[in-house]
Amino acid sequence: MSGKLKIKRKFKRFLKTKHVHIPKWSLYTLGVFLGLFLVFSVVNRLFLPTISLKGNKYVVLDYKEQYVEKGYKALFMGNDITKKVKVSGKVNSKKLGEYDITYTVKEGLFTKTITRKVLVRDNEKPKIDISKEDIYLCPGDELVPEDVTATDNYDGDITKKIKHILSHDSIIYHVEDSSGNVREVEKKAFYKDVQAPKIELIDGDSVYVYLG
Repeated sequence: MSGKLKIKRKFKRFLKTKHVHIPKWSLYTLGVFLGLFLVFSVVNRLFLPTISLKGNKYVVLDYKEQYVEKGYKALFMGNDITKKVKVSGKVNSKKLGEYDITYTVKEGLFTKTITRKVLVRDNEKPKIDISKEDIYLCPGDELVPEDVTATDNYDGDITKKIKHILSHDSIIYHVEDSSGNVREVEKKAFYKDVQAPKIELIDGDSVYVYLG
């Protein structure tokens, strides 16, 4: 019998006869952890104060829109302890960003804290100040952008960000603010001979006529 075959048979006998032994202390430790978990769950459910928010937990405001607190309610073992809630955090609606409003209540040795998120964002498109008059060009003249200005409710003057898109018979003024809001204004160009002809006199502006 080859050596390899003997090794295989011994290994099979080992697998058949080998039993997994779990120490008693491991079972005891597992039981302790399960017990503590159950106790913690019961305490958390029955003895810790709770805070529930009125309105949404995540609030979105437009720029300069005033934040209005919707309210909250706190309970401890069925008793109303809302008056004990302390609210911290402020919302500056004149500055874009995310703000936290924190609600904390303490009853005995137990404390509960939750947070409401408030996002202030700019959704308003910038404005382009442009003449409403149509553009009339003589045939063959080049279409040239006008002097226009752009303002934004948050960024202020953004005239330098204006881009021009030219075609044969129109011009599009495009501007984008720092929040990604885009405004486009298109003006049509009409090719028409609107200039009166000019008469140029040769050898001076005066003409003399002699009678007789």
